[in-house]
Amino acid sequence: METDRVPVCVPVCVPICAHMVAHVWERVHRLLHGVFTSRFCVSRKKMIQPLVGLLLLLQAAAAVSATKIAVVGSGIGGAAATYYLQELRRNRSLPPLDITVFESRDYIGGRLKHITFGENQVKVELGGAAWTRSNQYVKGLAEKMNATVASKAASPPLWEKIAVWRGDGFAYVEKMIAENLSSVLKVIDSEGSFLKDTAESYKQQQQNDPFKDMYSFLKWGQLDKYVNRSIYEYFTALGVQDAVIEDGLVPIMRAIYNQNSNSSSFGMFGSLTALINHEDWPTGNSDLVKALFKAANASVRLSSSVININFKQTADTSTTQDSYDVLFTTKPTEGGVNRTTTEAYDAVLIAAPLETTGIAFSGMILPPGATLDRHFYPWFVTVVEAARINASQFLPYYVNSEGKELPKVFLTSANGSSSNPKTPWTVIQPLGKHGKGKGEPKNVWLVYSDYDLRGKEPNTLIDGLFEEVKTIYVQHWPYTFAHLKPLEGTAGEMQPIILRPGLYNLNAIESIASAMEVSCIAARNVARLTVDYLSNRKRI
Repeated sequence: METDRVPVCVPVCVPICAHMVAHVWERVHRLLHGVFTSRFCVSRKKMIQPLVGLLLLLQAAAAVSATKIAVVGSGIGGAAATYYLQELRRNRSLPPLDITVFESRDYIGGRLKHITFGENQVKVELGGAAWTRSNQYVKGLAEKMNATVASKAASPPLWEKIAVWRGDGFAYVEKMIAENLSSVLKVIDSEGSFLKDTAESYKQQQQNDPFKDMYSFLKWGQLDKYVNRSIYEYFTALGVQDAVIEDGLVPIMRAIYNQNSNSSSFGMFGSLTALINHEDWPTGNSDLVKALFKAANASVRLSSSVININFKQTADTSTTQDSYDVLFTTKPTEGGVNRTTTEAYDAVLIAAPLETTGIAFSGMILPPGATLDRHFYPWFVTVVEAARINASQFLPYYVNSEGKELPKVFLTSANGSSSNPKTPWTVIQPLGKHGKGKGEPKNVWLVYSDYDLRGKEPNTLIDGLFEEVKTIYVQHWPYTFAHLKPLEGTAGEMQPIILRPGLYNLNAIESIASAMEVSCIAARNVARLTVDYLSNRKRI
């Protein structure tokens, strides 16, 4: 079976009492040495008999395996969960867990991935690019991994020329701010309130037991007021002008979540927070994921897809050693036939969008909403090395001879991508926070879109967007973020966290947003639920 252990080291499945056995064996060895060198030979036989019995008990204890945990998904959520699990066990003076991670892809990182690109061999983030200093959990995990994180200012800087493409012309951000300063100040004030509310939520998470459903979590810091109203409803109630909402806020939301003013305002505030400042892992954010798996001594099985999770109940009604049989297939590295295997685990954590995994469940009845389809959006990230942006795509609304300089960052309004066939993209921007290393190549851009811009023939659409194209890399994400529609507070509109005791849906939190910090919040919470479950396993 192909196993990518992070790091390559002694297998995780060490007997639960291995260290204790070694320690006791050393003491027994000393006792035996004393027996055989003692002058009191008469009592040697009586002393040896109980020692032999003790050795037999120790041998039996050594055959007992550690508590086994399965994690589905090797992204930041799954990695953070493995780290928190071991940390919580260590803090409670409990032995470490035997953790196996199943990843259907052939690499570690989930929606965190970076490549080396172009003439300058710059490292480019294709997924989650950064976190902010207010993101307590992911920032804390990076610090625990002893990372020297790279800090960057707001991106894009306010002095850069930013424009919103409407499909029939540009709305320039600096002009919009100047003409609607009162509304812009209201947006800034509301972002300050959001940061205070999230700080209170962090405080409540530390002070309370782990939350068992999303509604309980959203009450902390009154975060529910952000998920219950759309962007348009929330900011209109504050007296923000439509021009600021549609040409200022929505383009930012589209750049991160590809959604419009009818989506949840929580995602909008998360997008605004992401503009304030940035921190990242210098060599690529997926390396933070690998570091967390290494710290947790977790075994990562790449190209391994979980097919079925079967609940197996014990006959004892007073206590339980219930387990889960995990059926999975593994693709061989070089040809051959997929291998199908079943393994038993004490608990299972699902750290991927449940509706995209294709996992079937047997031996149990899932709670309402478990199979809810949250309509995750596909996404294409195209990295382009070229001489310049092709201005002709904006004709007749932009004429170069007028002396107007092209914007450096192109966002889009709700109509910008759909109303003009020459501009079928959501964002065009320089590398910015997505680039790693010193300096920034001036001839490399990122383009976000709903579909592959290369078209049917090589580079057909890209050639219309850029001039003198040299190198292209396209990353297709089959799913990136859920449809962040406002919640109504009705049952079943969010996936449950607890599918049953010992089986947890970490990804339920992506009903409100997809972000590294959001996944880490869920990871810590589910780790707490799991450790509590393992410590107090009773028939529920």
